[in-house]
Amino acid sequence: MDFTIHSIGTVINGRHDVSDDFWGGIVSEIRLDPSFSEDALAGIEAFSHLEIIFVFHEAVNGRPLTGSGRPRENTRWPETGIFAQRKKTRPNFIGTAMATLVKKEGTSIFVRDLDAINGTPVMDIKPVMKGFLPRGPVTQPAWADEIMEDYWKDRGPGKTVPIILEDLLRAVDDHCDFAHYYLDRETGEIIFQSERELDDLAADDDKDPGFNPEYLGERFIPIEPMESRRGHGIIRKFIGTLPGGSAAGELIRALSMRKSFAQFKDALHNHADLEEKWRADCRDEIKRVAEEWLRYYGIDFEFISLKDPMK
Repeated sequence: MDFTIHSIGTVINGRHDVSDDFWGGIVSEIRLDPSFSEDALAGIEAFSHLEIIFVFHEAVNGRPLTGSGRPRENTRWPETGIFAQRKKTRPNFIGTAMATLVKKEGTSIFVRDLDAINGTPVMDIKPVMKGFLPRGPVTQPAWADEIMEDYWKDRGPGKTVPIILEDLLRAVDDHCDFAHYYLDRETGEIIFQSERELDDLAADDDKDPGFNPEYLGERFIPIEPMESRRGHGIIRKFIGTLPGGSAAGELIRALSMRKSFAQFKDALHNHADLEEKWRADCRDEIKRVAEEWLRYYGIDFEFISLKDPMK
């Protein structure tokens, strides 16, 4: 029997490594598809653990195992049928995990002990109930104990990077074509460089290059402004809170223009009171975008304010 199945959400975390061990300490967000409302998660906080059904999406283009093979291709372990091991290259590439619920936030849940990489499609979420746990002792072969020896270990504490929150929010919210922002993942500094500075650097061979984005390596990460569709949604939500009038009309017209984000910001500059309201009302939503970006790059961060830069 063939049937079609659609994902109900996506895993968001900082892990891109598909290797088999060191899944400890990872907190993942599962963000529901926009077709679901918060009602789909009503009452979920009453459960300590959730069963997550997902797809090994980076393995689906490979050849599924339909017979037997050695777990992790390790010659020390016996040939075992695909239904007697948890290999990724399964007939339908489906994975499951019992994860600890950390919190619910809007149409997202945050869980620990989910061994799924960033971008993994989630097929279903079910609460773990005592009555559905194994009713007798759990037994397994010796190789199954060995394979899990390092599985849930932490890679070790990473360095927490202090980041000035307001600087990062400004970078994520800046859609100007002439502005470029970078994060120093070692110090947490947000570095701004204008198009003109880049041109001057290219034209003057004798000038001390200082920070040069052409030689970023892995230390400096370009900060991309928030994705257009999501940004438009935040802007429209903000405009919806304004009373009707010329100012609201001006902002709506800006969204229909080419380079709408820049046009929207220019229109905001004409209304100082609305500019302050934009910063206050949309700060939390833009902060969430910034946090997702940091998690995507696997950065262990701590937000600090301009008032306590030495924290």
